[in-house]
Amino acid sequence: MATAPRLSIDLSALCENWQKLAIKSGTAKTSAVVKANGYGLGIEPVVEALSMNGCDTFFVATVDEGIRTRLILPNAKIFVLNGIFPETLAETLSNKLIPVLCSIEQIQLWAKNAPGTPSAIHVDTGMTRSGLTLAEAETLAKDTELLRATGGFMVMSHLACGDEPADPLNETQLARFQSIADQFLGFQKSFANSAGIVLGSGYHVDLTRPGISIYGGEATNDVPNPSKQVVKAEARILQIRDAKAGDTVGY
Repeated sequence: MATAPRLSIDLSALCENWQKLAIKSGTAKTSAVVKANGYGLGIEPVVEALSMNGCDTFFVATVDEGIRTRLILPNAKIFVLNGIFPETLAETLSNKLIPVLCSIEQIQLWAKNAPGTPSAIHVDTGMTRSGLTLAEAETLAKDTELLRATGGFMVMSHLACGDEPADPLNETQLARFQSIADQFLGFQKSFANSAGIVLGSGYHVDLTRPGISIYGGEATNDVPNPSKQVVKAEARILQIRDAKAGDTVGY
């Protein structure tokens, strides 16, 4: 037996988890969040395995991750959650990545430099992390010229506490999202992460975005985790010691 620690990754289990989430998403299309280097498992093997099992839409965090995904999947839809910056414009365009625009500055930058090129609009409905404020989104929805220049075809938001199904903020966010998304006529809608899929069909809308559950993680607190284990860490035991009450123990 090797003495070095070993990390085992079960890509079959990962794909089975995604397929279950796709079924649970009902009529909504199901994407996969592969940010942070495929949640640390390696973005290339993760996207290749998911693609072979029917996934054709992916969310990454950075343009670099988008480029790595594009090299594996030339025809996939690849959304970049961090949006764009002046220094990433050229690579975003040349690799046909779809930026998730989360501020007025990003929207203006994209509209000026890539008018009509597809993008997504992120609206903050209660997480207070990133995205347009509701007031900014309402103003944008009325600005047909700017909206056309963004090439926007999807409006999305993110749950703050979907892992707590009883939290009233979930329904509050859903109501806010439905209200603002309805103002973006003809736009697709995306709202549910892994936990949102579990919350029910009202959260699924057009596209679900599971992340942690694909990798075997727990999406909802205090309920049995339905996801199969994907990652197993093993290490050889060096020594077992018995300690009596009162013995000292260090790190």
